[in-house]
Amino acid sequence: GSIWMKGRRMFQSFRINTLQKQIQISMISQVLISLVLIGSMTIFFFNVQYNHLHNESLKQRGLSVTDAIEILYAESFVENHDDVFTNILKSKMKQLSEIFAIDMNAYDMNGKLLFSSQPDIFKGGLQSTLINPIAYKALKIDGYSSFVHDEMIGNLKYIAAYLPVKDPNGDKVGYINFPYYGKEVNIKNDISFFLMSLVNIYVLLILGAALLSVWVSKVIVKPL
Repeated sequence: GSIWMKGRRMFQSFRINTLQKQIQISMISQVLISLVLIGSMTIFFFNVQYNHLHNESLKQRGLSVTDAIEILYAESFVENHDDVFTNILKSKMKQLSEIFAIDMNAYDMNGKLLFSSQPDIFKGGLQSTLINPIAYKALKIDGYSSFVHDEMIGNLKYIAAYLPVKDPNGDKVGYINFPYYGKEVNIKNDISFFLMSLVNIYVLLILGAALLSVWVSKVIVKPL
């Protein structure tokens, strides 16, 4: 009889320990799955918001430049004089690029390159001297007031904003492209920093969940 009682106690103890572990594993698994889902969604929305803010920031800086060019154009405007835009590019574009700390490429109405703050990119054949066809269609044919999208040079992905320049009569005289080459590096650094902060928080949450699961499992199996 004593052997049977000992066997029963051992079985009951094993059953309780197994139940405790199942409860603990179940709770920790649920927490981990929730954290992975929340983390994935957070990173996704962070990426979307980050891109939106950078796109808007680049567009606003571009607008400051095109506003300055249009003021210069108005000051030296001569009716039916096609060289005003070209003359401004020759005399002021490098200065404007330095003042606003922004790279820029200027194109005529046919999409041919007139000026670049980074001419080596074009001289080296890394980029065509013709404007991006998607941006050109958006601005000239579809009538967009601005256009921002992703572009590639080799393996480098970057964002580029395109804005038209208008004369005092409101007619377009050319297009300015504002590339931002540091986007990928900055977003990777920011996401890495964000992930490190997120992981630190998640480690604390997992430890808390583990301790809570031990306590809950003991409370549940105690009556047994």
